[in-house]
This record gives sequence, structure tokens and C-alpha cells, in this order.
Amino acid sequence: MPHMTVHQKLVAMTESYEIKSGNQIVYTAKKKMISAGADFKIMQGKDMIAEIDEKILPAVRTFRILIRGQRVAVVKQQIPSFSKDMFVEPMGWKLDGDLTGTDFRFVGDRRHIYATVHKKIIAFSDTYEVDFDDPENALLIAALVIVLDETFHSKRSEK
Repeated sequence: MPHMTVHQKLVAMTESYEIKSGNQIVYTAKKKMISAGADFKIMQGKDMIAEIDEKILPAVRTFRILIRGQRVAVVKQQIPSFSKDMFVEPMGWKLDGDLTGTDFRFVGDRRHIYATVHKKIIAFSDTYEVDFDDPENALLIAALVIVLDETFHSKRSEK
């Protein structure tokens, strides 16, 4: 099973992440400076290859994920939410999370597990260990982990 680490950088002007496979940085993500929501650009080297765009509507928080300009997923969470549930459309995936907010699974039809995500408890900043089933989904899974962090672990989501 492929593996990656999504690590929120501690010292930065805006929120940012490094996504690594082994010791190699494969993607970086940086929050847009002027943004009403959690809007990120995901880069591979100097090329922007994906975006996360948050919209907060009455009763639902929505994140659009675009890869190479094409919308590939929409993540929805009910507001207020007392669970760690999120829904990924059009894939039909659901994020199952434990009550501690450290272990998550992206689950699809017939309970197929597309990715498991574990938040490290002892770390200077939010760090996630991610195992996923298909290398073709690496960029999408990385974007989903950033959405997960913004939804459940960012300072803004705790207010």
C-alpha cells in the first residue's frame, strides 16, 4: 500500500503543508493570502496542480477539490457537526473518524477502504501518516487530508 506524510509547516506567513513520500517532498500546499475560507493551492515544484476552495453555506461546509483545473471532488460536512463525518462526492466516499480525532478512514462502497489516516499525537505541528490503495489517488488523498485538518484540527475550526 502506498504511503505518504502530510505535515503542516509550523513557521510560515500563511498555513502551509508539505506532502512527502518517504523523505522526498512530492507536493506543497499553501493557503491563499486573501481568502474567506480554507482556500489552498497545491504545487508540484513550481507548477500549481490542484486547488481546494471552501464555501460555507447555511447548514453545510463545502470544499471543492480541483485537479489540473477539473473539479474531481466535493467534500461536505453538516454544520454543526458533532461527529467526524464528511462525505466525498461524486465518489461516494465517507470519512469515518474516531472520537479522539486521530484515526480516520476514507470508506466507499462495500466498505472498501481507500485510505487510512493517522494523526501523530506527539509532533510540533499537525502531522498525518497516510496509507492509500491506489497511487493514482495520491494527489486527491493529499487534498482530502488537508481538508480533514482544516475541518477538525485548525484553530479556525475550533472557534
